[in-house]
Amino acid sequence: MKTTVLTDSSPLVTDTGKLVLRLATATVFLVHGLDDFQTGLSNIVALQGEAGIPLNEVSGRFVPIWLTFGSLLFLVGALTRIVAAGYVFIMGGAWIFAHASNGFFAENGGYEFVLILGAASLALLLTGPGRFSVDQLVVDRLSRPSSTSSPTRRRSGV
Repeated sequence: MKTTVLTDSSPLVTDTGKLVLRLATATVFLVHGLDDFQTGLSNIVALQGEAGIPLNEVSGRFVPIWLTFGSLLFLVGALTRIVAAGYVFIMGGAWIFAHASNGFFAENGGYEFVLILGAASLALLLTGPGRFSVDQLVVDRLSRPSSTSSPTRRRSGV
């Protein structure tokens, strides 16, 4: 089997790449979630209403909570695909309702930043968190043969 530097990588390198992507993505979402809490959920609800986001009373509370607590899970690689699916959904909504009409560049309120965050989230949704994650520890633990099987009892012969 022929390998090439341009297309192949070891599982260790691939999992390290997933870790870097997960940590960077989690950091950005965490800072944004904390900023939303600092701004105040009622203000976020109002801003989302002004942007025409449907169910802004729900989304204005859901998004900051998902960004903040999802990021904590993402940092350790717990429930990674579930959190990533939420991020993809949130970034899709942000693109459609807040950024698409402003063009590409983020400096003009465009979708540039939302696009890369959504793509990073989708990549982790599709590939999973890699070996450096709580998810992998759980899978490894659940797939181990049980070592707690009951020992056979010896009869004393009495």
